[in-house]
Parts: sequence; C-alpha cells; structure tokens
Amino acid sequence: MLTFLVSMGIVLTLFQACAGPLVVSMIGTAIVWAGLATVAGRVEIGADGIVVRWLGTTRFISFRDVAEVRNDAPWICITDPIERDTWLRATHGESATLAGEIERARVAFRERARTTVDLPRELARGREELRTWIRRLRAPAAGYRDALAPHETLWRVIEDPTAEPEARVAAALVLESNFGDGGDAARERLRIAVDAVADPRVRIAMSHVTTDDDERVVSTLQSLVRRG
Repeated sequence: MLTFLVSMGIVLTLFQACAGPLVVSMIGTAIVWAGLATVAGRVEIGADGIVVRWLGTTRFISFRDVAEVRNDAPWICITDPIERDTWLRATHGESATLAGEIERARVAFRERARTTVDLPRELARGREELRTWIRRLRAPAAGYRDALAPHETLWRVIEDPTAEPEARVAAALVLESNFGDGGDAARERLRIAVDAVADPRVRIAMSHVTTDDDERVVSTLQSLVRRG
C-alpha cells in the first residue's frame, strides 16, 4: 500500500456537494484553536480503498463508495455516490500526488470489478455456521483443489479487491490447506495479496488464515457482516 501524511482537518465529512476549501478552512481553523493542527495523520491507499488514521481513530473508505476525487490544493475532496464529501489536507504540497494516486487506484478498482471471478458455489457458506464452514474449508480435499476450484481460480478470487470479503477468505482457507509442495512461494503470494488490502477487518481475517487462530477469523468476518 502507498502511504501519505496528512495534517489539519484530516477527515471532515460534509453532507452536501463539495463546498470548496473556504468552508473546510473555517472548520480547520477551529481545529487549530483546539490544538490539533500539529497532530499528523496517515492515509494508506490499497487496492480496495483507502484507510485514514488520525488521533487513534481508523476510517476505511471503500472505492465502491467513491464517486469522485478532486484536488483543491492543499485540500483533497472525496465525494461518495450521495454527494457526501470527505476532505483531507495534504502535507508538503502533496495534494496533487495524493489525489492522483487515489484516483488511479479507484479507476483500477472499477476496471477490475468488470471481471470479478465468483467463488465456486460449493465453497460458499450460505447459511452454514461460520466455525463449521471454516473447518470444512480447512479440511484437506483434493476435490476442492482440482475439480471444484482450480488453484488459479482461487488465486483470482483472493487477489481481486472487488470480490466479497467472505469469498476471499474462503479461497484463502482452501488454498492454505492444500499448499503442499511449493508452500513457501504460495504463502508469499498470499502475503502480498494481504498487504494490498486496505480494509482493516478484511486484512485481519485474511492474515489469520495462515495461523490456527480461527476465532480471530470468525470475529472479523462477523464484524464485516454487521457492517453490511
């Protein structure tokens, strides 16, 4: 993921179309008076969206929810489909660079969405209880690997930022249980795929696939379901 530093007014959401930097500057001034202007934040750009970290808080914005990215130096305006705006103030004159990187990642996400690969139906959870489903997918089964879900099909699901989080985790669970020969190379490929994920909960769930901590996988998937 790409990382940028941002400063004052790091995330300000306005419930109307981009009103321009004047409105945000007024809010930013209030933040300065509150003594927050010197607190640096961070924006991380992944294949699925961006993460904004500031003052101990974390906010994920999926590229599904980004309709427009606009550079209004030193501010960047991110507009969602119902015209709610999120403003970021870039540091060191990097607003154009940051806006450009976000827009490139957003366009790549939209292009990828046109060729999304569905998880084979036999691997989907449906109404199955999460723990039972995870145990079923972890069970070594040549049928999953060969007949129902060839390796490259599963890899395409894992590496597709537009695929449903549960599908990506399912594909990773099946592959991890069937790595066999060449396991180190496969685990490295999985690590690279996880590193490209911006959504913290999806990232945690996928990273724990290679461990025995199924409860962490369950809890993060449950939080994704609640988020809806």
